[in-house]
Amino acid sequence: MYTYSVKSRVNNEVVTAWQKFFVEHHLQDLINTECFTHYQFRRSEHEDPMSTYFIADYYFESMKDLERYESLFAKELKQDVRKRFAGKFHSERSIYRLLTPINH
Repeated sequence: MYTYSVKSRVNNEVVTAWQKFFVEHHLQDLINTECFTHYQFRRSEHEDPMSTYFIADYYFESMKDLERYESLFAKELKQDVRKRFAGKFHSERSIYRLLTPINH
């Protein structure tokens, strides 16, 4: 299993709207692509007067799933976030291979 991890630094002026949009729409939109099996969404507790960090981890079974997401869905979903929060965030993306099972 793999994780597509998106770390975003979000200007504090839009933190509430960002969190609401992700929880109510964006996370489920990615799951609805059927490229990912589940997600985890976190918010930093570190105090910063200008910005807040969020991390969204999307889990997928094979690199083919991620390739399908990138070729069919990524452009539109990323544009939706940019349209809503233009100039108010910066995101970095990474891909990780899980080395142990998810322990509940």
